[in-house]
Amino acid sequence: MLHGGGSHANSGNRWFDKTLQFVVGEDGTCGLIYDQATADASAVLRMLRHVLDYCSRGPSLLPPRTPITRVPPPRKLYFNFPPEAKQHVEQAKQNLDMLVNDLDICCFTFTDFGKKFPQKHNLSPGAFQQISLQLAYYRLHGSLCATCEGVSLRVFHQGRLDVVRCSSPEALEFVQAADDPSKSAEEKLALMLRAIQSHQTAREQVLQGQSIDGTILALKMLCISSGLALPTLLMDTSYAVSSHWKLFTGQVASPMDCVMCYGPLVPDGYSACFSPVSG
Repeated sequence: MLHGGGSHANSGNRWFDKTLQFVVGEDGTCGLIYDQATADASAVLRMLRHVLDYCSRGPSLLPPRTPITRVPPPRKLYFNFPPEAKQHVEQAKQNLDMLVNDLDICCFTFTDFGKKFPQKHNLSPGAFQQISLQLAYYRLHGSLCATCEGVSLRVFHQGRLDVVRCSSPEALEFVQAADDPSKSAEEKLALMLRAIQSHQTAREQVLQGQSIDGTILALKMLCISSGLALPTLLMDTSYAVSSHWKLFTGQVASPMDCVMCYGPLVPDGYSACFSPVSG
């Protein structure tokens, strides 16, 4: 799933299984937790689709089961940890609790309209959603922030993810005009269409491997691996601010009734994972 084949695929899959946890609640609700450093959301969703398809075949279509054998009941294992190890475990638990308590998750379904609405007007549903997020952030905070959209580069050999910069001059001009009573509806519509087109153009450039951030990141990693000083650009305050992603977004389309969530990239930020549906 993660690699082309051969021994690399086997080692990759073993690494993938070790970093994925299935969680099943008492009421039958199920989900999974995984590290995105191992696999992108599209690969995980493909695996989930395979599991659900396998389960939907029914008992008659499943392979014959081996005879049921009685096994002894599970036995609780007791471990004797040295004091130093116990201290590290307790510290890890406290750190995890701090992260959990500092994160708020809200999952909901927007029912007013779906992706057919922007498509009806020849607009990209994803770009339409991105500009909507820019407007929502502006209405909350009175300004825009560094925003990125994660996109897949799986069309390239060993491609993973890259980011599209969503907060553009065109987006700022639209959100400033959206609630301005002196602007006409026609002016606001024209600015919105311009912002959507700007985002779509930027996204297409990244999908073609022309990402600015990807190039700068490659330069940074080459300097670090070679023991060279970082370029002045990477030490500039403006670059640090423009890369402090307060709004991390991503479109994860899924044919199944499931919700994909991930946390923000920075302590004072948000993440928005969405899946446009028909309607």
